Amino acid sequence: MLYNHINKLKLSFLLFFLLPILWRRKRRRLSAYEQYLISEIATTQKVSLSKAKTIYYKSLENSIGIHMNFAYLMNLPTRFMLMKLKNINIINEKIITELEATNRPFIMVSIHSGDFNSGFLKLASISKTKRTINIVKLSKQSSKEERMITRIKEFCSNINILRFNNEIAKTCFFQLRKNNIVAIMNDVEVRVNKRVPVDFMGRKCHFQCGIAQLAIPAKAMILPVINYKDSHGNNVIKIEQPLDSQLQENENTQAAIERLTQGIASHMESWITDHPEQFHCWEFMTKTLNANENDKVNWHVQY
Repeated sequence: MLYNHINKLKLSFLLFFLLPILWRRKRRRLSAYEQYLISEIATTQKVSLSKAKTIYYKSLENSIGIHMNFAYLMNLPTRFMLMKLKNINIINEKIITELEATNRPFIMVSIHSGDFNSGFLKLASISKTKRTINIVKLSKQSSKEERMITRIKEFCSNINILRFNNEIAKTCFFQLRKNNIVAIMNDVEVRVNKRVPVDFMGRKCHFQCGIAQLAIPAKAMILPVINYKDSHGNNVIKIEQPLDSQLQENENTQAAIERLTQGIASHMESWITDHPEQFHCWEFMTKTLNANENDKVNWHVQY
């Protein structure tokens, strides 16, 4: 009970300082860049500028909310954490159970939507596999997160955190060749060396294709997974049908890369369109929407 009281105080403290900031942000004049983002939201979602502005602000609020909830979870004892995770519903849980039972590695692909942190923890808590579950993270190591991971390993001992660096693709490939599992987000472009054309949000776009390039030589399945809140405010994880990276009849590697990347892009479009206000990365998505085939990205992750 003491943990709950302490965390409620922390949450109240964050709300006291962050909500006024959001309120002031709403009242001030929009910057040129924010107006551009809102116009892109209006175009891709086929809504009015007023509706797009609402989506933009709700997206900001939801992003702050899920990060506060993650901070709350990091301070909970294991049994209280599991109690919180029990409230998350899973659609198509059978798919991941069947995939874990196969002898093929797979890449779990998602986007920053809904309470994605809790979603990954929920999937870890129900996992029956003995294979290593590698979660690729952009953030730097922190003592609080390490303490939480130690607690997670009490109910999922095979979880492993991979920090993004220059060797991340090689590290993921070796993990997949060992028949393990990799979980990665595909909506933030951090390291992009190649793109392929896809249909996305009513446009011809050039999407990063690293996941397809990783899956094909590793003979890995691609498992699209989305987190969102339903109309009742309940956290939900939806598991989609997996994409098979094995070459189809008369299909070469380039065609397979394009097929898989289009499959991922189609799922992402559906996820964002269904719950646009729960998507946290509009800024990055607009960059993807307007990238040309030769655009490369090589970030040095600082945060």
